Amino acid sequence: MTEPAAPPTQEVPEQDHDVAAVLRVTSFRRLWLALSGSSFGDWLGLLATTAMAQQLASGSYSGENLAVAGVLILRLAPAIVFGPLAGALADRLNRKFTMVVGDVLRGLLFITIPIVGTLEWLYIATFLIEIVALFWMPAKEATVPNLVPRNRLEAANQMSLATTYGTAPVAALVFSLISLLTGGLDNWFDRFATNPVELALYINAATFIISGIVIARLPIPRRQADQRGASESLIRSITDGWKFIGTTPTVRGLVLGMLGAFAAAGFVIGLASGYVKDLGAGQPGYGALFAAVFLGLATGMWLGPRLLAGFSRFRLFGLALVAAGGFLAALALVPNIVMAFLFTIGLGACGGVAWVTGYTLLGLTVDDAVRGRTFAFLTSAARIVLVAVLAAGPALAALIGRHTFRFTDHFQLTYNGAAFVFLLAAVLAISLGVLAYREMDDRPGASLLHDLHEVWLTRRGVTPQPARRAYPGAFVVFEGGDGTGKTTQARLLADWLRSDQGHEVVLTREPGATPVGVRLREVLLHGEPLAVRAEALLFAADRAHHVESVVRPALERGEIVVSDRYVDSSVAYQGAGRDLDGDEVGRISRWATEGLVPDLTVLLDVDPVISTGRRARDAARSGEDNLEVQSKGFHERVRARFLDLARREPHRYVVLDGGLPVDEVQAQVRQRVREVLPLSPRRRAQLAERLQEEDASRERRAAAESEVHRMDAELRERRMAEAREREESRRRARDEAERQLQEEAERELRAQEDGRGRHEADRRSAAAAAAAAQVLDPLTGTPEEGPRP
Repeated sequence: MTEPAAPPTQEVPEQDHDVAAVLRVTSFRRLWLALSGSSFGDWLGLLATTAMAQQLASGSYSGENLAVAGVLILRLAPAIVFGPLAGALADRLNRKFTMVVGDVLRGLLFITIPIVGTLEWLYIATFLIEIVALFWMPAKEATVPNLVPRNRLEAANQMSLATTYGTAPVAALVFSLISLLTGGLDNWFDRFATNPVELALYINAATFIISGIVIARLPIPRRQADQRGASESLIRSITDGWKFIGTTPTVRGLVLGMLGAFAAAGFVIGLASGYVKDLGAGQPGYGALFAAVFLGLATGMWLGPRLLAGFSRFRLFGLALVAAGGFLAALALVPNIVMAFLFTIGLGACGGVAWVTGYTLLGLTVDDAVRGRTFAFLTSAARIVLVAVLAAGPALAALIGRHTFRFTDHFQLTYNGAAFVFLLAAVLAISLGVLAYREMDDRPGASLLHDLHEVWLTRRGVTPQPARRAYPGAFVVFEGGDGTGKTTQARLLADWLRSDQGHEVVLTREPGATPVGVRLREVLLHGEPLAVRAEALLFAADRAHHVESVVRPALERGEIVVSDRYVDSSVAYQGAGRDLDGDEVGRISRWATEGLVPDLTVLLDVDPVISTGRRARDAARSGEDNLEVQSKGFHERVRARFLDLARREPHRYVVLDGGLPVDEVQAQVRQRVREVLPLSPRRRAQLAERLQEEDASRERRAAAESEVHRMDAELRERRMAEAREREESRRRARDEAERQLQEEAERELRAQEDGRGRHEADRRSAAAAAAAAQVLDPLTGTPEEGPRP
């Protein structure tokens, strides 16, 4: 028996940047906590290892500096050799296993550094730690998109990246506190007196080992095995990964842009010391610029995507790079330490926006089978770029030297080599930003200023985004051009949901799902050709009636609605195909449906050659309708518009190759649909039954435990009673013995007193007799001794 449907909840806007919603995902929350610990440990390890290298090489100023430089180079150099190998293995190894082993190995290696205590082993351990990190980082980056819903990925990346860079100042503060603490500990532990950074290294090792333990307990889903990837050679995997990045315009633009942002920030960090020295700011100025970079990064990562919510992420990425180049150019041209601090914050903020946006788009657009290789390539390339920038920047600045430009007799400006390098880096960043914008623009023809203005109005509440209502059911839509197989896949999905998943399913279509819709379908597809605006309005009218009478009631009953076409078909066919304004067509349909948005839209994309053949086959069987007979250019525009819509809303869309075998496509559809489905009544009943069984089992166990406790209590009570009875018997026996002893003593006392009395009487009798014997008896003539009576 089906449970009554719950009433729809109050309309609330969907918040894609809700941190609380992301943290409610248990697996991601625990991974984020583990990442926070290991990121903190990584920064603490950098400070501790550089400090230890300086101590071990103490004796000369140049030797200390070379030792620190050696540690930094060894942290970056492994990417050049092992980066491609890590990328090839990233999609072969179990990612959870890789992260756990990587954290534990790094922790153990950090422990060995203070134990061995030599500069040579410090270099070796640093090199090994960075090799392990090359495998750990792509595994982590490729895992995050599998743990959170697609619409929460940007917020998850914001938190991860903010933690990665935000723990740097915390680690610096902790390192300072540890240094002070070891100053007190050396009174009790001589080892800390000789090397005070050892405590920092041990704490660092503990963070990695704890992180590994936390990740080991995470329920990270396993990836489906990639048989082709498992059988191909490592060399082929490496070359295929590079080929994928180089031949995929979106991925290529993202990678190049992110590397450009990384290079721009590297120039600032590498040349800031000499730059501020020429401005007369010294070490405090260097510290201020260093802090400004991280402050800007954190601000951009956290606030940028929120302030521009609703704006195209592909456009945002390119704009952020261009803006970062602009701030870098201003930093180069305005030789003032206060303005330099502000420009550096702006540069960091734009770099943070570009970095978090790029990470999100890579996670959404790159398939899971090659995601590890892509992130590994990005990580390795970023380190290589940083090494090149740190090496080339100072050399180039020294080669350029200082130049003074005299504008008037009283006004001149002096620029050092660092400023010129900053200007060159700014040109590079702006060029890459423009290139990325053109390569990845997902709204060609749409005005950039218009989009920015709409985002600004939306933030002010002038044109709020349509609210989404939460229903107990779920809404799945199949979209695509004619001949892509939508109807077949929708029917197969509906059958699977009913028979295997136990859902109540409504299989519907547009137009023609209602009696009114059947008549409208006849007019639209088989009637006389209509004016394009009239056609768009009739499709919207059919959709309004369809949603009101079929879709929304089914969702409110908790059923699954599977629809063959919905709003996006009008945007593609009447917007792009008929050359109408797609945004206007979309607004009409949103008004007609009261803003009802599918939970999942499956776009079946098919090569034009295949779809043309399928349309011809269908036309031979049942004839062509008014849309199928359109030109090849019409269908190409429709296909391009569908792909454009999918790029604009990647969290709602899944794009599948409709040219694959039917069963293979259906398997991919089911895998994606599982992520958005609520529990069916049958599954809820099974779960409730299982919970009842578990509750009954717990009650039985509790009753058995209670009976055991009761019997134990009774046994203890009986034993205590017996003990009390034995004690009472002993007490009574003791009292009786004491009483008898007392009576015996009393009898003896009385006997003694009686004996003394008889003895006294006898004595007295004897005395009386003696006295009487001395008196003469008148009869005998014996003299009397006493008076006569």
